[in-house]
Amino acid sequence: MKCSLSTVYRLLDHIEETGRLEAIYLYHGVVKFDKAETCVLLNIARANRFQSRRFIAQRYQALRGITISLTSVTRILAKYSLSYYIAKCKPLLTDIHKKARMDFSRMNYHQPLEYWRTFMYTDECCSRCYQNRQQKVQGTKEQEWDPSLFVRSVKSGKFSAMVWGAITYGHKSRLWIMPCGTTMTSIVYSQVIDEVALPFLKKYELKFQQDNAPIHTSKYMRAYFAENNITLYPFPVMSPNLNHIKHYWNLLKANIFPEGCTSWNEFVDQVKRAWHDIPHEIINNLINSMPRRLEAVIMQNGDATKY
Repeated sequence: MKCSLSTVYRLLDHIEETGRLEAIYLYHGVVKFDKAETCVLLNIARANRFQSRRFIAQRYQALRGITISLTSVTRILAKYSLSYYIAKCKPLLTDIHKKARMDFSRMNYHQPLEYWRTFMYTDECCSRCYQNRQQKVQGTKEQEWDPSLFVRSVKSGKFSAMVWGAITYGHKSRLWIMPCGTTMTSIVYSQVIDEVALPFLKKYELKFQQDNAPIHTSKYMRAYFAENNITLYPFPVMSPNLNHIKHYWNLLKANIFPEGCTSWNEFVDQVKRAWHDIPHEIINNLINSMPRRLEAVIMQNGDATKY
């Protein structure tokens, strides 16, 4: 069996430091771990799930006195189905939030689909159009300078706007775009309700649903809803997975000019077109998923779900 001098010296140093010969063994010149050392490495990885492979290798070396490469760390972790992925970003839920989500889910779990189809799901979001951002593209090395694969840059900086919309089963409201330089306040929100929400609400005889943002629950808005006889149906706070329009916003943002917009008017046109082009089938599928969403909340004991 052949092996390099560096491997021999490393093995001798290991035996001298630990007094163990069975910790590692040679196979075709490669230093391999036994089950005990593998368990130590796995325990370090599982106790430091948000740390890099380099940190795990350094931590193992400090603990056991054995040098391990990043490639070996990756190979061992992959063998036991431990791989790196982008962690999901979910709201920070307290015990009170989780209890409210559980109570709501248990109370409404057996509601038929027709019940959820009678709600008007509303929300506002900030749509942005950034320029000069990097974007991955598939192609060969020879196509690197193909003009059709360029991402064009502009000098106009960025555009953003606060938009408000509402969806229900088979329908969506007119998209309201806040004028440039305006801040969303309770007074502005009440104007949106007057201009867009109320006509949409009365046309289809829907139930009003909103999240618990401060501008929605302010004293001014409570008085406004009472004056206009608008009944608010209680939905738990910190629950974007139960408001279907939250997912609709993600689709809208994905359809806004990937390469950027050169003017404010062009940006507004793109936002309106993106809102209009999303098919109603997507809305219907989102609303029809409500029983599964409630079941997922119950399975998670009120914590965040995959939705």
